[in-house]
Amino acid sequence: MLTKEEYLILENACLNFNMDANNWVDLGEEIHKGLDETSNLQKNHLESQPRSSDKISDRYTLKDFKSRFSNFQEAKEFYGISAKGWQALVDKLNNQ
Repeated sequence: MLTKEEYLILENACLNFNMDANNWVDLGEEIHKGLDETSNLQKNHLESQPRSSDKISDRYTLKDFKSRFSNFQEAKEFYGISAKGWQALVDKLNNQ
């Protein structure tokens, strides 16, 4: 059984952690459970983020370039990229 002073300290701790508990063991378990949930949320968030090795759909396509620019030289000069052909230009821009 907790003394009045111990109970007030526990109650204050519960308020600080925004958790309900009848004793220090319950509070510790609640805190541990909350940390596990937070850790899992962070892990899931990180796993859902694209990594540099993940294939992201290409932003530029050969078809778009050919319809947008009248010739290859114009496209190359517009982006300021050295390339030997349409596909090479598209690839370089998508891999930047």
